[in-house]
Amino acid sequence: MLGWKSRRAQQETGGREPGPRTVADTGEADALRDELAALKQELEFVNERYGLMIKASDIGLWDMSVVAGDPVNAGNEFWWSDHLRKMLGFTDERDFPNVLDSWASRLHPDEKDSVLGAFAAHLNDRTGRIPYDIEYRLKRKTGEYRWYRASGTTRRDGAGVPLRVAGALLDIDTQKTLMSAALGFVDRLGDSANELAEVSNRMSDTTQTAVSVTETAVSAIEKLGESSLEIGKVVQFITTIADQTNLLALNATIEAARAGDSGRGFAVVANEVKELASETSRATDDIGHKVDVIKEDTTRAVSAIQEIKQIVTLIDSFQTTIASVADHQREAAQDGRALRAIGD
Repeated sequence: MLGWKSRRAQQETGGREPGPRTVADTGEADALRDELAALKQELEFVNERYGLMIKASDIGLWDMSVVAGDPVNAGNEFWWSDHLRKMLGFTDERDFPNVLDSWASRLHPDEKDSVLGAFAAHLNDRTGRIPYDIEYRLKRKTGEYRWYRASGTTRRDGAGVPLRVAGALLDIDTQKTLMSAALGFVDRLGDSANELAEVSNRMSDTTQTAVSVTETAVSAIEKLGESSLEIGKVVQFITTIADQTNLLALNATIEAARAGDSGRGFAVVANEVKELASETSRATDDIGHKVDVIKEDTTRAVSAIQEIKQIVTLIDSFQTTIASVADHQREAAQDGRALRAIGD
């Protein structure tokens, strides 16, 4: 009589006795299960590491499959990473679907044609030599435009037909803003250099004129000083004559007094000559005093003009320094414009 386990086994096998289950079969299944679990764990680890790296790098990823090598085929499937959506201010696939228009419709009007053209040129290049690396503006969910840099690489078949393209999007708005400010500063620096050069040239002309004027003034004042000396000599000569005239008039008065009535008329004339000599002496004294004042003023004026000449010379050296600074600024501006040309 068969036991109930044997009858159960016969029922399950259609009345046939089941073959014996070997230890080897059981061990292989367990090993496969362990290997599968290890692979699953490794996959989870890789996915986690990949996600963390993407967040840390602040890069938005995208992917597109190309049907029949046609970049604009309606069957092309797009995938936008969650981080790319967040970069643009969106939350999930509902407000930023996995379709081309989600991205294309947000391109800045000034750059849309060039960006789409660059993307198509890259995909249609069977040699794979045309890169896709371009900077452009995208409109975020808030409506503001920001600068981004997009790059991509394409997998192709043996004939160069595109099969799949994947790439990354990087926010470069801060760098662009800083670069724009720097280039604006370079432009202002160039303008400032030109203005400095113009000021320097005007200063050079002015200082040269000032030097010429001061030299002329010094010469004129020196001649005035020489004339003052000559006037002083003349005044001294007139004073001497006046003194002698006064002495002669005094002698004539004395002689007229001795002559009595006959010398009265001569005495009147002698007295008038004496008064004239006295007035002449007073006038020459006054002139002599004024000439002395002129001499002192002339000396001070010459000294002041010499100081002005020194200041003009100092200004001329400043002008040379300004011209040098202007040249350096002009060179810096030219270097900045060269960097802009390279960036463009």
